[in-house]
Amino acid sequence: MKRQAQAIATLVGATIGAGILGIPYVAVRAGIINTVIMLVILGAVVLFLNLYIGEVTLRTKKRHELSGYVDKYWGKTGKLLMTIAIFIWVLGALTAYTLGVGEALHAIFGSVSANIFSMLFYLMMVVLLYFGLKMVAKTELVLSGIMMIVLLGILLFVGAQLKPGGIVMGQLTVSNLFLPIGVILFALMSEVAIPEMLPQLKNKKKFKKCILWGTLIPIVVYLLFAIVIGSFVGLEYFEQLTPNQRVATIPLGQLLGAKMLILANLFAVVAMATSFLVLGLALIWTMQYDYGTKKNIAWVVTSIVPLFFILLGRTSFIGAMDFAGGFAGGLLGLVMIVTYHKARKKTERKPEYTIKYPNLISTFLVIVFVIVLMQQVLRLIF
Repeated sequence: MKRQAQAIATLVGATIGAGILGIPYVAVRAGIINTVIMLVILGAVVLFLNLYIGEVTLRTKKRHELSGYVDKYWGKTGKLLMTIAIFIWVLGALTAYTLGVGEALHAIFGSVSANIFSMLFYLMMVVLLYFGLKMVAKTELVLSGIMMIVLLGILLFVGAQLKPGGIVMGQLTVSNLFLPIGVILFALMSEVAIPEMLPQLKNKKKFKKCILWGTLIPIVVYLLFAIVIGSFVGLEYFEQLTPNQRVATIPLGQLLGAKMLILANLFAVVAMATSFLVLGLALIWTMQYDYGTKKNIAWVVTSIVPLFFILLGRTSFIGAMDFAGGFAGGLLGLVMIVTYHKARKKTERKPEYTIKYPNLISTFLVIVFVIVLMQQVLRLIF
């Protein structure tokens, strides 16, 4: 039971991170009812995708990282597409976190501008990335546990402040239904954690159950966060903020006083800093171990690209997450669907579970991911 809890915690910790901070704004902008529906749809999509990856892991004798499974079963084409998806995901995330941390620290220490805080944070993070910090992976689970406690505390406290009838679900509209897709998918992306769960289990037959719980818990937390925090802050208040201030903890601190301002924004800083290091290291290691790139070059690429977007000033906290979630999430999903079906044909061992009706489910997943990608392309054009 302890090992199952650890495996579930690994997936929950990898999922619930800085991405949650963008959900309340897109929830009230799209309408909470539209966001809830999209969360349920995308939650189901990610659940099936995680189960696909779990089955691929079980069909393979030797343990690999996600890109390793793609390379093994699909080859260079799949590996290249997976690398592109990881690049978009990580670089978009690092950009969003840098902008978000600057605003969160500015909310606490108002005398220093958000831009200065962003640059100081960015410089500190890239220096830490250069020296590796393998301890990040070891401390991430502990930090995730602490952040979950703080997060639940914030939810309970804010929920108690809501007046009767304070939750306004809004109306279901097709035009707004797709607005939160990118941010939600960004927040749900956790596929890289699936292969890390299996070694924690003695009984591989429990793997499917752990994936189910590890995926469903974040979906429920996101639903509560979208409804409670979105309803409390409201669209009118969010729209008064600058694009980079639409980090959920900033309006909470402004509305609930100094103690909440400090606690909530420190939570945001820790969440984004941890995610920055974990994702940054993942990209550096991908370039090093999958493509033989020298460490210094991998570090420079990881460091310079987000800085370019930040200095260009053409994106925002929500915008960067939406872009990364839409393009990276859609592309990664399509790559893993193809990899899954190839793994079924080239299986090395009998898996402890198999997905029923894979062709029907894959058709549904492909439709969703194509819609996600098309929406992002249309946003870039128009």
